Order: sequence, then structure tokens, then C-alpha cells
Amino acid sequence: MAWVDLCSPPHALRLAPTLLSGMSFRWRYREESDSFFGVLGRTVYELQQHADTAKFRTLPGLATREDERRLRSHLSLDRGCDSRRWLARPADVPAPFLRAAAALPGVRVLSIAPLEALVAFMGSANNNIKRNMQMVDSLCAEFEENWICDDEHGTKHYSFPSVEQLMRLSEERLWAIGWGYRAPRLYKLVRQLHERGAQFLEDLSTREEEARAQLCELCGVGRKVADCVLLFAYGHDGCVPVDTHCFQMAQRFLLPSARGKSLTAPLYAQIVQRFHDIFGAEFAGWAFMTLFVGELSDFRRLVVPISIDCGDAQLKGEEIALTHSSTSPHAQVGIVSVSKYWVQAENVPGTPALASSPPSSPAAATPETPPTPRVRKSSRNGSSSAVKRDRSSHLSAKLQVALAPRPSTKRRLWDTTTRKSLKSTEEKLKSAKSSRVSARLVAKRVEYTNS
Repeated sequence: MAWVDLCSPPHALRLAPTLLSGMSFRWRYREESDSFFGVLGRTVYELQQHADTAKFRTLPGLATREDERRLRSHLSLDRGCDSRRWLARPADVPAPFLRAAAALPGVRVLSIAPLEALVAFMGSANNNIKRNMQMVDSLCAEFEENWICDDEHGTKHYSFPSVEQLMRLSEERLWAIGWGYRAPRLYKLVRQLHERGAQFLEDLSTREEEARAQLCELCGVGRKVADCVLLFAYGHDGCVPVDTHCFQMAQRFLLPSARGKSLTAPLYAQIVQRFHDIFGAEFAGWAFMTLFVGELSDFRRLVVPISIDCGDAQLKGEEIALTHSSTSPHAQVGIVSVSKYWVQAENVPGTPALASSPPSSPAAATPETPPTPRVRKSSRNGSSSAVKRDRSSHLSAKLQVALAPRPSTKRRLWDTTTRKSLKSTEEKLKSAKSSRVSARLVAKRVEYTNS
């Protein structure tokens, strides 16, 4: 099967942060073949990232022009923008966005089928990306008639079910395949869509406010889910879905006045307006996705902790000063070279290859080896003590300890429950005045004390 070149350089399309960041829940990365597998319609696609472009092929059979058109539409390659739009005016955007855009260029906003987007994002509420991927997979696998093929790794691929097919699933079956407390919502949502007719999602209003109101009438759909559907299924590029992550970003560096507050409808609107003010109303949703991807645990390590002094530099063939965070013992000053096609960090220890590789030579840039830690002499006898640990790894270890579940917490909860049980037993003993049961209580107290 021949590979087809999408002719999209890395600054315009990065597959990993685009396909695995929660915009679509149908893509999987296979390390064995270093490729991404996903389903669009009744076709299975395999994508690979190369040094200067991205390529694809289809399963089964050879790719047609229609297959390429569908994939380009899904990846939004012929619409939208990339992060260079905002890097050209760095003084106007927050530093965290500059860091994310430099480390993760080429984040696209995917275009998804309306029914798939509605069902998937309804299930994403109070959920994480990987679990939601499992839920969507189990839903698709319920319909054997939708099987397309098995890939080279033995994974079965299914097309997304229709409303009529989803109508056949009972609420109990949705619970059984892992939808949990979302099962009643999906069960009711599917019946609402069936009552409204097959054309409801296709004929949704083109006006953003009216379309949002229509979607919010459905079960399990609030403003955040509606904005996700409008952004990823209907091309409303100015929509900003304010979820927990977006709210935390806004509190940190976009809208400080939101700190210490709960997310309400007026505050939601203020955050969206703040995105529009900074990034423009036309593509605020694209800027949000770049920031969002930079916050995900799978990609956060690629965003180097740097501070950028923009000054009056125009980021086209210019250079701006880059300083490593002072929390690192190997702090150095480097340069960010900004060309027409990429942002390259030079002479900065630990800069990831993904962030620093230009399209023409991805393997040329490798992380530099940090300097050898200094050996501290003992103040008593002058002998060498242990080599000082890297402060960043030390802090990371402390964070892991701090975030680890504390046995003492569990013990306190167990103690509280046991004491309540003992108190209840004592009350029963006083009323029954049974010496035999009293002896059992004494034994239970002794056992608890010894534990």
C-alpha cells in the first residue's frame, strides 16, 4: 500500500499533539510502526510524521482522492491558522502561549462528524481522555456490522454507529460497556435525536448563539459540551470551551480576577471574551487548543520552562533573548531563532528535540548533556560528600511524595468508622446489659488497640 504525501510541514501539522489531545477519541498511536491509526467514515487511516511532512495510507486498499479530501478536511489543513499568527506579535500574548507554541507547533483543530462529536464530548464531562477513548471504542465495537478491518497489529476497527443503531442499546447495556452514570444521559440523548429527526444535526443553525441554544436543549449538554461540538464539528473557530483546565489557565495568567472564584455563567463569558481580546475572535479556539495541549501531561514535558523578553522584536527573521528558569541549577542564556517556518531554541540544555528541530533537519538537534554536578566538600574533615542532586529532579521527587496517597489519611478514615461502630455497640450493650456481649466488646477494643 503506497503512502500519500499530505505536503504539510511540521510547523503546519504535528500529528501527536493534534490527534491525541482530546479533540477526537478515535486515534491511536502504535509505537511498533511509529504511526497513528484512526477511522473516518468507513475507511481506516494510518498516518506517519516525517522530517518535513506527514504521510498517510488507507486500509484496506489504495487511497483515493476522496480519501485524501476527507482526511485533509478532518485535519483542517485547508482552513484555520497556525501559531505563527500570534508569534508575529509576541508582546500581545501571554508567555505560556509563546512557550507552548514554540515547543508544540502545528496543532490543528480537527473537524469531526456532528453525531460523533456530540456523543463523545457528552461522555467527556468529568472524564479523562484515555478513559473516554475506551468508552467510545466500546460503543463502536457493539455493532459487528460496522467492522471495517483489522490492522497489522491485530486491532479491530469499526465505523461510528448511527442514531438508529444506538437506539438498539438499552440503558443497562450502556452501563455494562463502561459508560457508567453517563449511560442514562446517552440513552435519553439518543432518543431526543431520534425524535428530532436525522436532519437535526445537519440543519443546526449557522448562528453561534442559536446553535448553542439548540444543543443545550439536549440531555447531558451544557455550554462547555456545546462549545466543543461547535468548535470541532461545525467550524466555529472562535468558540472557547471552558472546562476545568481552561478555567485554571485563565486563573493563572489570563484573568487573575477569577482566582478563588467558582466557574459561573458570567465568569465563563468573561474568560471567552478574554481569549477574544488577546487572540482575536476569529481563531480564539485555535489558540486555546495550543494552550490546552501544552497543559496535558503527555506533552507538558516538551514545554521548556523559559521566560521570554519580547521587547520590540518582530518575530520574522529576528532573534529574542531566552533565559532558562532560575529554578534549574544549569541556568543559561540562549537564543530563540524565529524564522518564517519554525521556532528553534539554541544553546539551552534540555530543550526537547520536538521543540528545537527545524523542518529540514529534525535529527540534527539533540539535547545537550548538562554540566557535571559539583562535588561539595565536608566542612569538618574536607572529605567529599555525596554529589548534589539536580534540584529539578529533587523537586519532582518531592512532588511525587506529596501527591502520593497517604496511608495515614486512610487510617484516620478507618479509625473514625471503627470508633463510630464501637460507640454504637456500647449503646446497645447499655440497653441490653449483657455481660457476654460486653466481653466481646472488650476483646474488640483490645484487638483494635493492638492493630
